[in-house]
Amino acid sequence: MCVYKFQIKINTNGCFLSILLFFPILVFSQISGEIEFGTEYLNMAIDTSKVTGEEVKDFLVMQDNTAKRVLADDETYFTVKFNLVGAHVEKVKMMDYNNSLLPTDFINITELFYKDSKLYINRNIGKDRYYVDLTDKYHYNWKLHSEYKTILGYKCQKATTNMPTAKYKREVVAWFTTDIPVSYGTSRYYGLPGFILELHEMGRMHYARKIKFKEDLKIDFPSEDLLVTEEEYKSFFK
Repeated sequence: MCVYKFQIKINTNGCFLSILLFFPILVFSQISGEIEFGTEYLNMAIDTSKVTGEEVKDFLVMQDNTAKRVLADDETYFTVKFNLVGAHVEKVKMMDYNNSLLPTDFINITELFYKDSKLYINRNIGKDRYYVDLTDKYHYNWKLHSEYKTILGYKCQKATTNMPTAKYKREVVAWFTTDIPVSYGTSRYYGLPGFILELHEMGRMHYARKIKFKEDLKIDFPSEDLLVTEEEYKSFFK
């Protein structure tokens, strides 16, 4: 927010009255940058009462206990680079000790791009990398609420939707700010009138830890030959 000062002189019967006017002007330079996100464990994402087989249940409980342990620290697990063209979501590379499970294995985040109002999610076939257009599959009907809170100094509004691919109805909660006027966010969620700085889904809370604005930030979007439709991707397995 910048404040500009203007001076106006008015002639009143031969005398000049000087008036200072202050106008707040929002400078939309905050349209490119990088946001670091952490992930906090909230609860078990799967209802084990609906799972058949004790071995499967035990495995899910073991995985959940591991997730609770490895996500205990406040660290950056993925980043979102954004500009007026689109955005890139990418997990942070972490040191692998003795092939042990990493925190990023439990955050439910995969690499993806937003470009030209489309959502592309990374899918690999062996050593070949593709980005599948899943815009139609991940379409959201957001409901805005009259609830607000501040995140990293930004006023955020609450919005809710349901996971579009969930067999059972699961609510997703997002907190977005119109002070960053781009319609992107964490993971595969988008379509709100501002950037999503916090998201609750699948037993996890993804939250912004640090915001760095960079003028004219460039994003290396995939080449056109790597962008495929879901039907084209499925045809690779036939």
